[in-house]
Amino acid sequence: MAVTESLTARNAVRAVDGSFVLGAAGAEVFGEIRVDADGLRRQRRPLLRPCLDWTERRHHLAGGMGAALASELVRREWICRRAGSRIVALTPAGAAGLGDWLGVDLARLPLAVSCPPTRKSSSCPAASGVLGTRNQRVRMPGSA
Repeated sequence: MAVTESLTARNAVRAVDGSFVLGAAGAEVFGEIRVDADGLRRQRRPLLRPCLDWTERRHHLAGGMGAALASELVRREWICRRAGSRIVALTPAGAAGLGDWLGVDLARLPLAVSCPPTRKSSSCPAASGVLGTRNQRVRMPGSA
């Protein structure tokens, strides 16, 4: 939720009538981490849509943009996926990177010590023992 809230604060996305739309600064903000908003618009998948996080009871970013963002965060090893789950773990690099990119303060969350070698479906060995309570889980946009 913190990432979506920060993207909204930077006018990268806006909530309109129960949906998300790309904000005036969207292409620029997402472009800062090499997520191509214009390229994603040409895909058949909806660019942006809200997805309700059942734990937090708030919406996070989904759709093509959410998936592309999650993939980029995994590629950068800012997050890693917990095997067989939608849960991801934030890495120390991710805490720093998201702080620099969006001003997100995630210091209260436990960090994965390391991620396995980068793969699309990589999982966090360290996360399996630390994730489990509401305050420790982080659901990232587009994670499946």
